[in-house]
Amino acid sequence: MPQVRKREHKEGYRAVYALLERVCALLIIKDVLGRRREYFKKVQACLLKAIITLANRYPEPAMDTVVWESSKALIRLRDDIRKYHKNPGRQPVVDAFFNLVINKNEVDGYYDFLLGYGFEHLKKDGFTAPDPDRGFPMWRYWSGPLQPDNEIETNPDWLAKRMKAKQGTFGGE
Repeated sequence: MPQVRKREHKEGYRAVYALLERVCALLIIKDVLGRRREYFKKVQACLLKAIITLANRYPEPAMDTVVWESSKALIRLRDDIRKYHKNPGRQPVVDAFFNLVINKNEVDGYYDFLLGYGFEHLKKDGFTAPDPDRGFPMWRYWSGPLQPDNEIETNPDWLAKRMKAKQGTFGGE
């Protein structure tokens, strides 16, 4: 009997810990997006400018300039994202990200290993993107396929409709 109680206590502690973790994350997000928003916008602007400048010092990789299959897969992913991505304000960041990642992957097997390990870990861990509860209206910036539940949505009310539809499930989780 004591083993059962220990297990119940452990499960209770895990649930409390998970709840506290989520509350802390929400408080941090509220702090960043609320009280210190202007500060973080300035820091982010400087950081992104530096990343874009440095990443663009590498040549833009193309299928005929890379050797490794993993680099070719990343180029196909980059090209697919470019086809659908419609956010001109963030396109330079997306391009810089892929430029840096593909070039580092191509010239250094260490990064190829880390990327491969990371992708396998995410797949094994059940990673799905985007998080369905994140609430980001992709329809504004994305002209390609979306998640099945917002694939036909063309207005900003989609999140309110989704939350209303899920209200019954939130209490049971």
